[in-house]
Amino acid sequence: MQRKSRSDIRCEIADEAIKEENYDWHRSVDLAIKRYKAWGSHSSAELDDLIDIVRRKIEDEEKLQSKIKLEQYKNLRG
Repeated sequence: MQRKSRSDIRCEIADEAIKEENYDWHRSVDLAIKRYKAWGSHSSAELDDLIDIVRRKIEDEEKLQSKIKLEQYKNLRG
């Protein structure tokens, strides 16, 4: 089994925190940082990267949901 990189771990932690906190920005970031710190000591650059990952994932999901709603609206209008 291949060992996960720190970047992969940050992505997994971000995904879990976002889902558990129902895409709430502040709660997701707080939970992700808390879990990442529990995993060991990290540089401020790694924590900044984790925050950016959470931000991008939430923004991507918001864009996707907006696109879905727009398509649904277009389909309703005929």
